[in-house]
Amino acid sequence: MDTVRIMVVLPSLGGRLDSLKLALDSCLSLPSWITATVLVVLPHQATEARDIAMSRGAEVIDDPGLGMAGAINSAISARKDERYYIWLGDDDLLVGPGIGRAVELLERSPRAVIAFGHCEYIDEAGAVIGTNGAGYLAALLLPWGPNLIPHPGTVVSLDALEEVGGFSPDLSYALDLDVFLKLRKLGQFLNVR
Repeated sequence: MDTVRIMVVLPSLGGRLDSLKLALDSCLSLPSWITATVLVVLPHQATEARDIAMSRGAEVIDDPGLGMAGAINSAISARKDERYYIWLGDDDLLVGPGIGRAVELLERSPRAVIAFGHCEYIDEAGAVIGTNGAGYLAALLLPWGPNLIPHPGTVVSLDALEEVGGFSPDLSYALDLDVFLKLRKLGQFLNVR
């Protein structure tokens, strides 16, 4: 497969340094044909987190202080030639083969704007304590129920995300649901097992 460029956006307040390290290290698990630009959005005073991010090859972006949506939008505005976007929390881990499968499906499906998979919830020791396996039902239930699409297990077309205007800074708790509903009008959602 040809090389595909993705953007991993990791907003953080800079306080969970051990989990930040693990989150950044998980970006190294991506298949070799995926080139990731990792953008860590941090407050200016989070100097130790900045050092950790830069030591692992990530780019650091100053948090504009406009909430989560503002942090993510500031990273997305730094887009160069990346085709896809992933939002990774500083307490999340990417599963490289799963992200690779999602990107493969998107590359073969020109009408698709999102590919998402299952998400395992783990404790601090890494033990699985639950799984979000809503699958294709998550996209069907989106307009009527809670958002069951796990954001860390989701790959989004950056062109589509820019077309809908990114994340709404007016929303604190439903910013991903809002953007998913907007993206749903633009194209298909693919479920990756």
